[in-house]
Amino acid sequence: MGLASRAHLTLNAVARLRLDADFGIDPAEQSPSRPDRFVPGLEEAAFDMMMAYVEGAGYAGGLLGFRLGRQYVVDPLGWWSFDGGSSESRPGRISRWKLTAAPSSAAA
Repeated sequence: MGLASRAHLTLNAVARLRLDADFGIDPAEQSPSRPDRFVPGLEEAAFDMMMAYVEGAGYAGGLLGFRLGRQYVVDPLGWWSFDGGSSESRPGRISRWKLTAAPSSAAA
């Protein structure tokens, strides 16, 4: 049985969003003219797109997988997030190659 007959194509869209809402904000907390109550950067509903990407697996006869968009990666050294792409190739049963790319301005 060849690789092409075992390949199963998948295409997924993944998103993790966060709405940080504080419904008890006093208008004085957002007014710089009230330094006794002012809280810099306070927003009523801050929206955060933590990750959103499209990923696929099983392409090129089951050899290629990819992920494009805003993503975060976790490894033994910690975690980081970036906007970019990554691809993974499995040319054999044991070997596995992975490439991750992000714009240079994303590295901090």
